[in-house]
Amino acid sequence: MQPIPDIQQTKKQPLAVRINDAADMLGLSRPTVYRMAREGHIKIVKIAGRSLVPFADLQRVVEEAA
Repeated sequence: MQPIPDIQQTKKQPLAVRINDAADMLGLSRPTVYRMAREGHIKIVKIAGRSLVPFADLQRVVEEAA
């Protein structure tokens, strides 16, 4: 019998999040997230008409700030 996987291990991490969600995750305002994109700290990609921030960029920004 195989063990039941932990629910946290089975959840998938998002590839990208909306601007508002990125701002919430970083504890910043929407204008600050847009400024970070203009300055080249993060990317904003358009998918199906939505502006999204790659989750990997958010992780990198936090790691670089630590």
